[in-house]
Amino acid sequence: MTLGRTLSEDAPELNEEWQDIYPLEHFGLDLEKFEPSGQHNTALAIEDAHTLGRLFSGIQEQGQVPQLLSAYEELRQARCLATQDWEKRKRTMLTLPRGKEQEARDIKLRKAMAYGEWDHMDEKTFKAIWGDEMDLFMYDATEKVEDWWTKWGPLLIRGNPNRRSLGPSLQVSISKEI
Repeated sequence: MTLGRTLSEDAPELNEEWQDIYPLEHFGLDLEKFEPSGQHNTALAIEDAHTLGRLFSGIQEQGQVPQLLSAYEELRQARCLATQDWEKRKRTMLTLPRGKEQEARDIKLRKAMAYGEWDHMDEKTFKAIWGDEMDLFMYDATEKVEDWWTKWGPLLIRGNPNRRSLGPSLQVSISKEI
C-alpha cells in the first residue's frame, strides 16, 4: 500500500486551498503490482471504499484521521497481499507448461471433478481443493471494520476530549411504586 500526495497541474489553486484542510489527497493500493486483468481488482477497490466509509463513519474530529488511515492500512494490507498472491498462484497454475507440474495439476482437478457435486466430498478433500477459494470469497469487509471498532474504537473515543458515544444513547431509570 502506498500513501502519497497527488497534485493536479490543471487546478493548482484548488490543490493549495484543499491541501491545508486535507493534506493527504490520494492513497490506495499500488495497482501496478496486480495483474491488469486480475479477477479481484474491482472487488478490492469496492472493499477499500467500503472499509474507508465504515471507518470514517465514527470520526469525531479531524485529529483522528491519521489513526483511522493507519487502521485502514492495518485492515486492508494483509487482504490485498493475500489476494495478489492468490491471483499469481492461480495464473501460474492455469498456465503451466507441459510437464510434471501440469500433470500433477490435472490430477488434482480431475480428483475435484470426480466428486461431481460438493455435497459428496468429505471436508478434508473439500478444504484441500477449494480452501483457498473459500478463504478468498468468504472475506467480509464490514465484519473486519466492526471488529476493529469494537477493539480500538473505545480507545479512540477515550483519547478525544470532545468525545461522544458512537452508538445510540440509552437512558435507564428505575422506579418503585408504593
